[in-house]
Amino acid sequence: MGFLMLGRSNTEFELKIKLESFYMGHAGFWKRLVAIIIDTLVLVLFNFLLGFSLAFCALLLGIDEESLRSQGIQLGFEFIGVIIQTCYFILMESSSIQATLGKLAMGIFVCDANGNRLTIGRAALRYFGKIPSAILLGIGFLMAAFTENKQALHDKIAKCYVMSK
Repeated sequence: MGFLMLGRSNTEFELKIKLESFYMGHAGFWKRLVAIIIDTLVLVLFNFLLGFSLAFCALLLGIDEESLRSQGIQLGFEFIGVIIQTCYFILMESSSIQATLGKLAMGIFVCDANGNRLTIGRAALRYFGKIPSAILLGIGFLMAAFTENKQALHDKIAKCYVMSK
């Protein structure tokens, strides 16, 4: 992707043309929706297995369910789940594959305006940019269906694109 390294003088239109000529174009809303459904299922399964494993360990140690609740351990497990989800999206999208498992399954990936992988900082900005997208009654997510470059609000915040391979 070295030939996609572009100078700062390029306009957004020029970058769009170069990205779309190399890839199949911007990923549409429906591909992105299916990808997030797959990612949700992966995370639910992982959290279930983690919770089951921890509950089994607690049972082996003789800790009952009421003790788990009263000691705040259950809240700690939920916090761990949030950390896992955050790391999943940030680390997968900033990795060399540039995609979560759902995006991989749908043949899409996340990149910056030059087609390069996101830095961890930009991937984190994109992830936390989903908060205003959600607060706005999901309109920030629906923007991907109606904007020219199929960018959701969090994509615009992080200045990145979701492309089809």
